[in-house]
Amino acid sequence: MLCLGGADLDADRALAIAHEWLRSTFAGEERDARAIEQIRALERAGGSRVRARSAPPAASAAPAAPAAAPPKEVRPADITAVLKWITGMNDVGGQVLARRVVEFVRNRFPEAAGTPTDDGFTFALGGRHLLSAAFGRACVDLQVGPDRIAPRRIRDTEAFDTTMALPTVAKGFETFS
Repeated sequence: MLCLGGADLDADRALAIAHEWLRSTFAGEERDARAIEQIRALERAGGSRVRARSAPPAASAAPAAPAAAPPKEVRPADITAVLKWITGMNDVGGQVLARRVVEFVRNRFPEAAGTPTDDGFTFALGGRHLLSAAFGRACVDLQVGPDRIAPRRIRDTEAFDTTMALPTVAKGFETFS
């Protein structure tokens, strides 16, 4: 997770920091892996705010299996142009929603390439459409997956999170899993 203070940084410096952070390699330390697993457990539980805890080891547990091979290194795509497009939005509420859309895509598909459009942005993965977001007055229209499933018009981050959990939307992303 990366947090930047908006009061202390201009947009170009914040983008440079975020770009460098995205290019960095995951060190794979055990504490970081545990934190990621806790986040995944929360996501599987539907985003509940209940803190995930791992079960304590059993007293007579069998010897641990050999460590699995480290995960394949994923190099996040450069999305600087999309982030600049968001920064240029006049509507602060739209910026918040746009950042949430990008966060959703990056958390699930870090290697997805983003491209700004006249009214929003598009993400593709392996040359196939992943998600398009078109921002209008106080809302965003999405198209999800290669079949461009179009859920309802979204007006805030809560509605976005609810929409992304819909089975029809999840189906749009299945071909990329």
